Amino acid sequence: VYSNILQNAIEEIDRLLQENLNEKELYIKVCFITGKDFFEIKVENSTDKKHDELVTRKHDSKNHGIGLQNVKKAMEECQGLLQIEINTNAYMCECIFPMGRLTI
Repeated sequence: VYSNILQNAIEEIDRLLQENLNEKELYIKVCFITGKDFFEIKVENSTDKKHDELVTRKHDSKNHGIGLQNVKKAMEECQGLLQIEINTNAYMCECIFPMGRLTI
């Protein structure tokens, strides 16, 4: 899960750099939070995507774009929570794992 969402963030920053869409400061923020009964991974990064553009932009889209589907499946299997938010210039993916079911 962590590897996938971090790789997505890195690829988005790389794409923005290649397309010279870096008028604003580009960033990736990674946060790990533990609580009494949960573990949370949050990755936020710069983007120019809109909410309805959660599809791959890779040329070989037939063999890409299934990473978030795998993350969603993993979160469902451990009865965790997957939350994705996109605002003006930021994409955030948050995964919350219940500690009693953490097997990933």
